[in-house]
Amino acid sequence: MGQNVQQAVPLPVYSDARPVIHTVVPPAAYARHIPHYEDQNHMYQTVDSTVAGDEVRFEDFREVKENMQLLEKKFRDLEGDHVFGSAAKEMCLVSGLVIPAKFKTPDFDKYKGHTCPKSHLIMYYRKMAAHVEDDKLMIHCFQDSLSGASSKWYLSLDQNRIRSFQDLSDAFIKHYKYNMDMAPDRRQLQSMFQHDKESFKEYAQRWRELASQVEPPLAEKELAELFIDTVQPQFYEKMVGSASLGFSELVAIGARVEYGVRNGKLAAVVGTSNANQKKFSGGFPRKKEGETNVVTAGQGRAPPRRRPQQ
Repeated sequence: MGQNVQQAVPLPVYSDARPVIHTVVPPAAYARHIPHYEDQNHMYQTVDSTVAGDEVRFEDFREVKENMQLLEKKFRDLEGDHVFGSAAKEMCLVSGLVIPAKFKTPDFDKYKGHTCPKSHLIMYYRKMAAHVEDDKLMIHCFQDSLSGASSKWYLSLDQNRIRSFQDLSDAFIKHYKYNMDMAPDRRQLQSMFQHDKESFKEYAQRWRELASQVEPPLAEKELAELFIDTVQPQFYEKMVGSASLGFSELVAIGARVEYGVRNGKLAAVVGTSNANQKKFSGGFPRKKEGETNVVTAGQGRAPPRRRPQQ
């Protein structure tokens, strides 16, 4: 039967005088006359009123509802609303997420893709310690701890490959493993020095921050020995006999030495300026610009003394 042909459906006779006939117009015939409704129940009532009037109601709306649902889906597809329908679910990395009541997203340190991914995961676990058993919540909140390029990496993940937070952790470590391979080593620590306008405590903090990224981690004794080897002579003289102390104790000694020198209670060691005392391989001080070695005549022999004139 064509879509534009009306179908007469006889209904039970309500009066002996005349039967009541309800005419049903197929959906395609009146689809263009139906506006878009957000409330589906309101839509059904309007269609019923338009087609049959207020006098007669269907006993069975099943077929009409199915047709109207199909029309509604087509309208949404034409208007582009499908982006916010089933396609939106595919855009989410985790489906079926249930956020616990009174849950508040922690204030995460943002990972920008330049540091150790393992360290970032450890900090994330600690902030989410109360929810580590909830894989979906762990996966969902992880994006809030990312920034810049790492956020784009998260958006590119395939939900079919991320079934648990362990899958996400493995993918994260694998993608940013190069930062672990490029981690600072002992040689880089040994080449550090204190800048001219940098306080001893500021230098110690900068040095310690870099040392914390060395893999495998440094033992406390080795940490202290490496640090002492990088300080200026005036600090080295006071700290070399205290290498058995912890790092924080060494920093306290250095801060006292610096205070004593600044207030004239300790004599500053001559030639400790970083501009003229930077070290290079071999541990020897670099020569000042324009400085040359004294070369004697006679292939290393002292020049002959002149006899005093008579």
